[in-house]
Amino acid sequence: MKSKVLFYLCCLVFFSQSLQAKEQNHSAKKVHWFQTADSFYNQRIWMSWGYNRAWFGKSDVHFKGPGYDFTVDKLIARDRPAPFSWKLYFNPNTSSIPQYNWHLGFFIKKRFFVTAGMDHMKYVMVPDQLANVSGTIDASKSTKYQGEYNASSMKMSEDFLRFEHTNGLNLVSIDGGYLAPIFRTEKDIIRINANVGLGIGMLICKTDVKVLDYGLDNRFHLSGMSIHASAGLRVDVWKYFFVASEFKGGFINLPNVLIHNNKTDLANHHFTFLQYQITAGLSCRFWYLQGHRTKTKTI
Repeated sequence: MKSKVLFYLCCLVFFSQSLQAKEQNHSAKKVHWFQTADSFYNQRIWMSWGYNRAWFGKSDVHFKGPGYDFTVDKLIARDRPAPFSWKLYFNPNTSSIPQYNWHLGFFIKKRFFVTAGMDHMKYVMVPDQLANVSGTIDASKSTKYQGEYNASSMKMSEDFLRFEHTNGLNLVSIDGGYLAPIFRTEKDIIRINANVGLGIGMLICKTDVKVLDYGLDNRFHLSGMSIHASAGLRVDVWKYFFVASEFKGGFINLPNVLIHNNKTDLANHHFTFLQYQITAGLSCRFWYLQGHRTKTKTI
């Protein structure tokens, strides 16, 4: 009798252990954490579109032209996001009015990628702020503001200075980065990754400026360069769709800002920036596109 009871107990323990092992194995197959040993992103390309908010460090802006040569110290500027509305942000005819981002990307090796794209930011001087001015203004340029200034505190009124990169502060860049895995489910239903990257870019500005009540909304113009770094999260859903949330920050140098669409009136300044963007996009394997094209030609 005792031997039978012992036999049944051994069978019960063996069965429970095997069932527990199966459950653990099944759960391990369903969810994966921090695993890089897969080829999901190999030769994958994507495109994305989204919107941003931006913050800028204080900037010393130098203005020079016939009859004036002065610097405004530590000028404060903000971005100018368009108020949210479905018609504005999701209408193809108006979706480029807000501060937007678009990028094209390609994974060159496993999780290492390169992207090319543009961040459309807007840089707007805070009106009527107090700032120190140093330099000279000739009477031929302004009888009201003529004189020599040495760190003189002045109000940035409309007839003295208006300074905006509103159409805009366009960062055209090439970036490289790495997608670090955090979490994924079986069959790639959901993937969560952290992305980090570095990039360089050029700034195509369209500056709306008036100096001493003189200026205009200038043409698009190559105004400077940028170096930056980025970090954020990316969530892929059903293999072909993704959303991303990212911070990007760096240094912008603009030595060639137009005041009146010519090279006799120029401004220059540099500043730090921080941008937050939310984007959504589509992705697929590059070889899938090639295979589809080959089949189309064969038919």
